[in-house]
Amino acid sequence: MSAFKNAVLIIVFMFSSTILAVETIIPQVTKVVTLPHVEVTKGILYQDNVLWVSRTKVKDGEKNKVLVFSADGKQQLASVDIPHGIDKIYRFKNDTVVVMGTAYTPTRTLVSFLKYDQGRISSKTITLNQSFLAADFAVAEDAFLFSEIGEGDIVYADQWQFLNSITSNLEDDEHVHDEEVEELPVRALKPYEEPVVRARKPGEYPNAHLLGLRISFPLDIVADQRRFWNIERGLATPTDDKIIYVDIDGRKFQRLFTEDPKNGLSDLNYSPKHNYVIVSEYVAGNVLLIDDQTQKVQHTIHVGGVPRQTAVYGNCIISANDETKNLNFIKIDGDQASVELVWDIADQVKDLNRPGRISVNAEGGYVYLKSEDTCTSCQTSRSGVVAIKDLSGVTERVCGL
Repeated sequence: MSAFKNAVLIIVFMFSSTILAVETIIPQVTKVVTLPHVEVTKGILYQDNVLWVSRTKVKDGEKNKVLVFSADGKQQLASVDIPHGIDKIYRFKNDTVVVMGTAYTPTRTLVSFLKYDQGRISSKTITLNQSFLAADFAVAEDAFLFSEIGEGDIVYADQWQFLNSITSNLEDDEHVHDEEVEELPVRALKPYEEPVVRARKPGEYPNAHLLGLRISFPLDIVADQRRFWNIERGLATPTDDKIIYVDIDGRKFQRLFTEDPKNGLSDLNYSPKHNYVIVSEYVAGNVLLIDDQTQKVQHTIHVGGVPRQTAVYGNCIISANDETKNLNFIKIDGDQASVELVWDIADQVKDLNRPGRISVNAEGGYVYLKSEDTCTSCQTSRSGVVAIKDLSGVTERVCGL
């Protein structure tokens, strides 16, 4: 069956006497870029009509890079060196993205703000004033947060004015200047069972601070205004995973799944459109949809394989999968949720290993996947990025775009 012809198959499942019809299509897949044999960065983000992709340095003396591509993935528009490690790429403002990572000698966390405009990337890097092992990053209503493994805590940087001043005055240059690194002060609060955040007064300009949450091993974090959720890994194995929920204004602190720890949580996401916190339970092959008000699981969707990142696509939530390599579209219809569409791309991305990183361009109809592989002995690289598009109109119908 041709990769460029969208074949629609209807697969019918019987479950609890209910007939569930799942449509399967074969979309068009276009290679965007081949990445190094050893690719450890996870960054992929579509924003403001361009696609941002992170790339691991190839040899000593080089630096990690961020690449910018056209929305269809057919043209590389720009690239920039990053003077620190890269995990993911995050949205900061409409025209600005953030990459966070660690630099050594001395060990410290660095944050780079990048802005693309007409073939050029402007950039600015700041550093934190004490050694952190940052795990994940989130942008809240008036601050940014990141989970910190070394302290077992969350850093809450209530410095929106400072950060906006940085991104509004980015150097009009294609390179990051190490000598222009600025410092963001961080102070630690005493450990409390509930987070303590100073009330802001008019004109007050508070520092960033640790919240004092005492998290055993904090990982992914997502934020909605002044609420956030954070994956807490058990110290021994990923079979004892929980989620920390914090409402800063309401001074609420809750640990989810204390009586029912989950089996390998990863890739936390939040959909304000559906009021769901979304997380993959990759060992069990499930995607969990958690009500953002009750903090209870509303749906457990079994997709099989090793589900990883998710993305909101109209009325659907897409689940990327490291093992099956296909894309499952979970349709949200009122209080119902189920897989109603599968993009069968396994044959077209068979040369990619673990293509579980995802970003979407719903207006253009594109889904982007990134794979990371660490095979040093492979003859060809198994890491790369592809752009995928449904030409049949089925996805638009199912997901209500």
